[in-house]
Amino acid sequence: MIFLVLFNFYACTKQSAVNPINTPNVIPQRTLEISFVDDNNNIVKNKTTNVLMQLEDDDSGFYMFSTKKDDKDYVAYLIDAKNNSSISMYYENGSLFPYKIMLVQGDESLVGYTSKHRKDSQDFDIIWYSENGLGETVKNIPLKNSIYDHSPSIGVESDTDYQIKTIKISLRISDAINEYVNNNDTIKPMARGLWKSFANFWKKIIAPIIVVVAVVVAIFVPPLAPLMIEVIDGVNNFTNFLEIKAAEEDKAKAASGAKKLFISKTSNISGDSLYENNDEIHLDKLGDSFYIFFTVTEAELDKFKIKATMENEPKGYELINIYYKIIYNGEIKKVNDQHILLKEQKLNNNQGFSLKIEKNHNDGGNNNIYVDIEVGANTMINSNAASSFRLILKP
Repeated sequence: MIFLVLFNFYACTKQSAVNPINTPNVIPQRTLEISFVDDNNNIVKNKTTNVLMQLEDDDSGFYMFSTKKDDKDYVAYLIDAKNNSSISMYYENGSLFPYKIMLVQGDESLVGYTSKHRKDSQDFDIIWYSENGLGETVKNIPLKNSIYDHSPSIGVESDTDYQIKTIKISLRISDAINEYVNNNDTIKPMARGLWKSFANFWKKIIAPIIVVVAVVVAIFVPPLAPLMIEVIDGVNNFTNFLEIKAAEEDKAKAASGAKKLFISKTSNISGDSLYENNDEIHLDKLGDSFYIFFTVTEAELDKFKIKATMENEPKGYELINIYYKIIYNGEIKKVNDQHILLKEQKLNNNQGFSLKIEKNHNDGGNNNIYVDIEVGANTMINSNAASSFRLILKP
């Protein structure tokens, strides 16, 4: 059983593409069917944490679904039941931006790990991984802050409203990725290996559902108003939907996880403790010190190295070793004549360690010291796609 819910649809973003439903620019009122699904995949009248949505009289086989996986995660699925494909986005409980995106069509899949959404520059990064482990970093995908626009849905509880909001956000992110692919597919620096494969794969998945996605993305959804109870149409499509959802979940379990490195001021890697790239650090008095904590949370980092150089001093490593005491897991480390503080190594998942840098001499010199952390490609450092990170020790 389902609730039929009437939405008054108002344009919230200007569409740059040809009107996808061949209607005037004023998008008409549409009806959205919302159902609750129990853990046995039966459509039920009573509230559950599985929310199924479909536009009324839409025969495309496109379903929007949100489920609570556990106390940590919600997943928003965009599923094309006719063409056996899905886009799904994973949200930590309460978050309004996904940390992972899965693409599945038949036996093929790609997993993408997202950076934070940078609200100042209104963009984000994705690192895509194929099933064979190849990676591709895509940076600065434009994404307006208006993706979060949402009117609370009257008539549903706050957790259900949150699920509806993550579905809307997922649709808008899909639209942004689609725009990015269309605008960058033929640019030479992007038309390489995995990117080209990804772009072709993305087009196969998005093409059959872009009509419906564009309609939903183009609208602002005000409060819900339950009208009646009805039996859902298209049972065969719903069965296909369940099979695709199950296949996507199997693919997600097989994904090895993102290469993620957190660089923080404390062992707690919450947002307030994280260093920013090019952060400046001042040690004023003899004995003053600071810590750099490194934490790998998921997949192994295949490359990790730290260099320390003194600005405008070819042999600055000698002065660094005089001016500062650097302690790595209880052991004093020296910068070598190649400016290497920690030589290249691999870091295992869930591995963590710290550096303590202490002022060891009253004369700290007059030149900046650059502490450069270098990692392999396709890595997230403090939730941004990057291959290096710099801290600046000021004199």
